[in-house]
Amino acid sequence: MANEKKSNSKKKEVVKKKKVPKKNKIKAFFSSQLFLEIVFVALLILVIVLGILVYEKQPKKTTEKSANIVIPISKLESRHSFNINAFNLMEEKEYIFKVTNYKGSQVNQEDYAYQITVQNPTTATIMVTKNDDKTDLMLDQNATVIDGNLKAGKKQEDYYRISVVSSGVVQKEELISVVVTS
Repeated sequence: MANEKKSNSKKKEVVKKKKVPKKNKIKAFFSSQLFLEIVFVALLILVIVLGILVYEKQPKKTTEKSANIVIPISKLESRHSFNINAFNLMEEKEYIFKVTNYKGSQVNQEDYAYQITVQNPTTATIMVTKNDDKTDLMLDQNATVIDGNLKAGKKQEDYYRISVVSSGVVQKEELISVVVTS
């Protein structure tokens, strides 16, 4: 009888031990599942917020591109000239220069008209555009004059892009000449 009582008490203990862990497992399962759901929702919100921040931090697409040369028109009868190697232009795709009405922080107090003369003695066919306009300003492939105007009082930048549309056999020493006068 003593052995039976011991075995019965062991069974009861075993049964009691089995029942207690099941309740704890169910509670642990629900609490861990709830915890995981809360963590998932928090991470989802974090990802959405970070996505919005990254989207807002992206630079806006503007006409301001880095220019190869900047030409400030700060006085009348100024003259700036430079040459572009036609062979290199074919590789670089475009040459950008900008004409401004300021130098440093000093903005012109008068309106200035300017002219850009582009001479193309090369075998390449080039295209000249202003700002974001895709209209070709190079009316004559040998030489053309482009008129522009800079207003007074507020900073103004006119971007010009010179690119090769088609090319024949361009030699390395062939140059395109650009002269900006006011």
